[in-house]
Amino acid sequence: MKAWKVLSFIVGVLVLFCIGWAVFPAEGVEIGGVRLKFASLRGSMAAAAEKKIDVDSLLRAVDGSFVMDEVDDTLSFYKKFLTENPDRIHLPGGDYRFFDDVFAAFENAASDSALYRVKHYGDSQLEMDRISSVLRQGLQERFGGTGTGMFPALSNVPSSSVSASYSGAMTHYTMYGDSTTVRAPHTRYGPMCQLTTLYGAGNVSMRVSTSSSVKPLAGSFSRVSLLAGRFGEGLRVIGGSCEIYGVYADGPSGVAVDNIPLRGCSGTIFTRIDTVAMGRGLALDGTRIIILQFGGNYMPVTKSQKNIDQYTEKIAEQIRYFKRVAPQAKIIFIGPSDMGRSVGGRIRTWPLLPEMVESLRKTALDNGAAFWDIFHMMGGEDSMARWVAHRPPYAGSDYIHFTTLGSEKVGEAFTRALLVCYDFYNLRKTLPPAKVESYMRK
Repeated sequence: MKAWKVLSFIVGVLVLFCIGWAVFPAEGVEIGGVRLKFASLRGSMAAAAEKKIDVDSLLRAVDGSFVMDEVDDTLSFYKKFLTENPDRIHLPGGDYRFFDDVFAAFENAASDSALYRVKHYGDSQLEMDRISSVLRQGLQERFGGTGTGMFPALSNVPSSSVSASYSGAMTHYTMYGDSTTVRAPHTRYGPMCQLTTLYGAGNVSMRVSTSSSVKPLAGSFSRVSLLAGRFGEGLRVIGGSCEIYGVYADGPSGVAVDNIPLRGCSGTIFTRIDTVAMGRGLALDGTRIIILQFGGNYMPVTKSQKNIDQYTEKIAEQIRYFKRVAPQAKIIFIGPSDMGRSVGGRIRTWPLLPEMVESLRKTALDNGAAFWDIFHMMGGEDSMARWVAHRPPYAGSDYIHFTTLGSEKVGEAFTRALLVCYDFYNLRKTLPPAKVESYMRK
């Protein structure tokens, strides 16, 4: 075949390709029940026009939003932060005094030889002590305290901060998980949503240690204690058995942060736990803040606003439950992060996730809980793809879970948002309350 004919053929194919690229719909066409897709001009232009999030610039901006400029008026900074900063902790009713009693307790922990706790419940985003470890370090640096906090006597979920080995006759029960999970014949699961039962008269031993990678203050603890008993049954001989609801590795005073990951959980299980077991446990160990970080595991079954409404009503029930069983504690709900899935060859935010985040925010505030928004902190829609693409990666290739480095960034932003509230509490102690109230409400 002559060269000009070969060239003409190649040019003709390229022309046809360009025509198809220009006119073919981005969503493809359906033929015989099969959807055919082809690279399109509109699709390529849409991809080029997508908002590209520079994660490093975004995180620098987040960090900067927590810092008062030299030219800022002090009260003006805090008012603007608490009402306008998208990375703030949203407070129910705009009540800037929401955390005051908690901060007062934390401040006096050392002088009162008291230990106060933050319970951080969440889904698999918290596994390996992610996010919680950063919060723990930040609070212990500010208020004192050491140790890794509460963990289960037996567990099938590993932790990167603490390890424990045991011997003796023990059975582990948990109320969440797959079909292999062993359920207890009752609902006395306690604050960790699981328990371990000791049987018989034989010896039971336990050895607890922290890992070499644990954060500095958490790596040093001076006491190990147990939350144990048979709640609701009164004083009696229990025949050589005992229920352990959790183990603590702590210092003598200050603040402890308990990491409680519930793999596969959407955060709607707490109302199934015996209120006496939960309430007594949270009161005995000095829990003053309860963090609920959920929502991501419900997204795969969310197909409509009706599904969102059904889920958020269940979340409202959980918040009301904790307010009943732990009236001494403040509740913070943390919504889901961005989640990505492939759409037309590009990683896009899961449908209805922004609507889910907004509905959870409203639900938390309407029920007297604070709310913090990871979704917007990390950049909003389609941001997860950029966190995955970051080098080193801040999220995994499933476009759902943060890496250890990404969790550090999230934990730092949340901790700083909480400590800005504390700094404002400290400032207000130096000012007439009426002046502060007048300024904040005008």
